[in-house]
Amino acid sequence: MDYEEAKARYADLVATIGEASLKGAKIPYTSMNGNMYSYLGENGVGLRLPADVREDFLVKYQTTL
Repeated sequence: MDYEEAKARYADLVATIGEASLKGAKIPYTSMNGNMYSYLGENGVGLRLPADVREDFLVKYQTTL
């Protein structure tokens, strides 16, 4: 999928979360209560997770920081 299609899908997903707001003209990101917690870059999605759940997420999805 190309980046423009990924941006459209990301926007559709964010729209399903009532408290979230999509921001960013060049690089879309989500924000809730003034805090950024995810973004969509050309290489994929980045997430900002609390320290207490980060390790479990990394193990469960077999990924790295």
